[in-house]
Amino acid sequence: MKSPHLLAACLILLSTQLTAATRTDISLQSLAGDAIPARLSVPDGPVPAGGHPACLLLHGSGGLLRENGPGLTCGPALESNYEAVFTLLESLNVIVLAPDSFGRHPLFCEDNDEDYFGWVPPPLHNPGDGVPARDNAYDTRRTLTRVLDAGAGLAYLQALPQVDPLRTCALGTSNGGTIVLGLAAIATGRHASQYADISQQRPLESASQFQERQQALANYPTLPPGIEASFNALPVLTFAQAISPGCFLRRFIPTADPDVVNVLDWPLDFFHPEHARDGYLATELHVEIGGDDDVPDHCRPDGIRHRQAVAHEQAFGIDPPMWRPVEYPGFGHDLLGDNPVILEHTRQLVLRHFFDPIFADGAE
Repeated sequence: MKSPHLLAACLILLSTQLTAATRTDISLQSLAGDAIPARLSVPDGPVPAGGHPACLLLHGSGGLLRENGPGLTCGPALESNYEAVFTLLESLNVIVLAPDSFGRHPLFCEDNDEDYFGWVPPPLHNPGDGVPARDNAYDTRRTLTRVLDAGAGLAYLQALPQVDPLRTCALGTSNGGTIVLGLAAIATGRHASQYADISQQRPLESASQFQERQQALANYPTLPPGIEASFNALPVLTFAQAISPGCFLRRFIPTADPDVVNVLDWPLDFFHPEHARDGYLATELHVEIGGDDDVPDHCRPDGIRHRQAVAHEQAFGIDPPMWRPVEYPGFGHDLLGDNPVILEHTRQLVLRHFFDPIFADGAE
């Protein structure tokens, strides 16, 4: 009798041969209420029984498209890191969708360079918000906007007839990794709804934090109704990969200290990957951190997100852990571009979660 592990290896090989894919620029209706551009890649040829796996790719502060200089239209080529991710996932027969949150204005290519802030569009910066700047208020609006964009992206994939909603992932780098943390966490819809509502102080939010949020979102557009329900209807990600993320998340998820606040009293207000529900398995969240990068500090052992996730897993007896941070000594913030191990890890995650029937059945 043939070994089931050998059979799985053969199926993986057959499922991951290089294939062609068609890329299309589409318009995506954000949960923020406006339309944004996005790039979609779908494998050519017949759709397998059950559909293709799909992955949401979230860009960082440098933007999704290559810049051609301030005042010039962005793109059309992808930034090199995202081209590499697209190429890898296409070779594995994975549908890819990359929302372009900065593409709300054709000249707003990135937000690392102040020269581009003359074109920063709503709702990232709105009339009445003052002089455009990369400050905490902008970061607050960007966090909310990009989580809403990501939720819309996942909903779009869920609705595609070629997609298997039981096999979805999200991958992001830098600020895109930050948004992956928010999207992959428990109670994302609850957090988005509460974060946007500046008429109410949130649970575990101090008066000064509430005031800061009110000021940042004072001119933010009113969101469409049913934001929490929209997120709750999304598939649970099979796995997520946050590369070089800013883990503070501008308090999109409360920053309750597990040494002070009991997680059992506030289970939805502690950061942790989403639990199993509605026939979906829990999200396995991989966080990739460069040893010389201080941006992901809150995901390190003494950081608030790491401590919240560990406290949550201990309180609820989650084993094996779904929170899986890894640090790579000697690497900086561009971990995806500088360390080939990261893309190889992506490839292994896709094979293990999407194409290995033994792993999918819960046995290794």
